[in-house]
Amino acid sequence: RLLRELSGRYDEADLCGFDVSEETRTRFPKGKGFRFVSGSLEDVTGSFDLVVLSHSIQYIRRLGDLFGHMGRLLKPGGTLFVQVPDLNLRPTSLLFGDLHFHFTQAVLESMFATFSFSCSFLDNHWFPRDLLAAGRMGQADERQDFQTNASIESALAYLDAMREKLESLSKDSRIGVLGTTIDAAFVDSVLGDEVAFFMEENEEKVGGIFHGKPILSPDEVAASDWV
Repeated sequence: RLLRELSGRYDEADLCGFDVSEETRTRFPKGKGFRFVSGSLEDVTGSFDLVVLSHSIQYIRRLGDLFGHMGRLLKPGGTLFVQVPDLNLRPTSLLFGDLHFHFTQAVLESMFATFSFSCSFLDNHWFPRDLLAAGRMGQADERQDFQTNASIESALAYLDAMREKLESLSKDSRIGVLGTTIDAAFVDSVLGDEVAFFMEENEEKVGGIFHGKPILSPDEVAASDWV
């Protein structure tokens, strides 16, 4: 969707998408200017004005190798854009078992500086619980020492406090959970059989199953239910 949007603004752009999985190819746009590469970043050729890493960098273990590719793929003066969950605002992201890294603003800024990239944060209201940062290679500010960061401990404390609150809920009414995200899965893991359903405004998910329980639309929720 992002590359389709860019294609409408830049007629002659080379729009390259990458994914480790070949299955993504079926959903990728076809036509002039679009190309798709799967497998290894080593197979991506060319140089780019912009490289976007949106909700992906936290899954990549070898950041040194990744930033080596960024140095190869970005044109001089090109921009690297990174979007990641903000651990301070999304503590349940700790519950994902396949993430190698968790980011706060300080951690993201340190990572950019480690690989000699400048770092500017973008204020946004579209993704209020994410960090959005852009930088250019070779323009990093003077390197500073890493600072102690207690965000992991704070996130764990938040999860413990939330668990205690959930366990204290009144069980007199049927309970549903809004959404089908990691937050919803956490609530279900605490309340177990007390959760009767999940509620979604996304019509594509309504009628499906999440954690073994039905996904209802708001219209299907009874007035006596607690959500």
